[in-house]
Amino acid sequence: MMDSSFQHIAVIGAGTMGAGITQHLLLKGHAVRLVDQDDKALARGVAAIAASMAEAVQRGIIDGAQRDAMLARLLANPSLADLSEADYVVEAIFEDLAVKQKLFAELEAMVPDTCILASNTSSFRITDLQHGLRLPQRVLGVHYFYHAAKTSWWK
Repeated sequence: MMDSSFQHIAVIGAGTMGAGITQHLLLKGHAVRLVDQDDKALARGVAAIAASMAEAVQRGIIDGAQRDAMLARLLANPSLADLSEADYVVEAIFEDLAVKQKLFAELEAMVPDTCILASNTSSFRITDLQHGLRLPQRVLGVHYFYHAAKTSWWK
């Protein structure tokens, strides 16, 4: 398990990168709330995580009990409403600056001031994402490469 003070972690966006980042965090021992406003995308993200973990079991990288424990720590949700206690949020939505800025403004209004807001963007400067926020210094860039979770399997 990853030694961290983070207790309430969320990943916003259940696409390829969001699902991979979520799986990476699950593999590191965290409970993760995966959020996507599109129910179908959320279901696809959860299915991709489960399929990747099934592959890991088949290849002997993890066992079935480990997979089950990781999946038990995953909570999929179509709403941002339950993030009031989040202390680390990773944004992994599509590359649209205005949409990302709106999301960060919404997150800033609902999470504690101590929450770290991270973006997996590969297109925009972090200062552009921070624009207009009350606490811009807590927004940072974290860039995962594809496939985010599979790099976790090797120590």
